[in-house]
Amino acid sequence: MRKIMHMSLSVKGALSQRKKITYMEDNGKRISDAEAREYLMQCLSEGKLLIPIGEECEGFSYQTGCPGHEVVQEHLKQSGL
Repeated sequence: MRKIMHMSLSVKGALSQRKKITYMEDNGKRISDAEAREYLMQCLSEGKLLIPIGEECEGFSYQTGCPGHEVVQEHLKQSGL
């Protein structure tokens, strides 16, 4: 059985970076380092250790991330895997 795992970002890891943080909102607008850090601090205050990269997948946990999603055999054949 194969699984797809969606990526997530460690909130504490991102905040520990000394270089500027550059993120984009869903609409493509870049937000400043200060705005990004403020958002990440808000996430921490809400108890979120991880945030999804892209859309939140089914079963996503802000503590452990993506639970993994079983890949259907048909999809594997179409993908050449």
